[in-house]
Amino acid sequence: MAALAAPTERTFSVLNSFQQSHRVVDGDIIYPGAFCGFPGSSALTSDRGYLVPFQDESTMIWAGIALAQSGTGNVGTDGSVTGDTSASPVPEMATEMGMGILQNISVTGVAAQTDVMRTSVYASSDNDLSTTAGYPGAIGRVLYWYATTYCDVLVYGTAMHISLL
Repeated sequence: MAALAAPTERTFSVLNSFQQSHRVVDGDIIYPGAFCGFPGSSALTSDRGYLVPFQDESTMIWAGIALAQSGTGNVGTDGSVTGDTSASPVPEMATEMGMGILQNISVTGVAAQTDVMRTSVYASSDNDLSTTAGYPGAIGRVLYWYATTYCDVLVYGTAMHISLL
């Protein structure tokens, strides 16, 4: 799959909701449904502390799934937010940071019933999930297998993700 270029519908059953609006880094576009993160110590200094589309980067911190909401009202017609750190206020995008279940989503590497509850899931971009260990650590675990690569994923949430780093 490729990085998001438009909003995407994701079925996400929230088990423990924690929604928060975050400032978006300059020039980045975040679409509803995107997997998001915060750049860590290996990122450009100017990106730290801002929400970005998730990247397979060693110190990236899971920030959850983007919602079509903004604490500053800077949402585009498609629900996206474009970062502009010189704007006042700086555009923000809300994310669901709590634990939940992503339903019937494609995860590269999932192939059988035997993956259920034993296979970790990693995000590699704002649109891709895989069973291949990557940075910065697992964001969830296979919860239910449908067929081929489609499964439900128990998403740990930001607090649990940080505790596992």
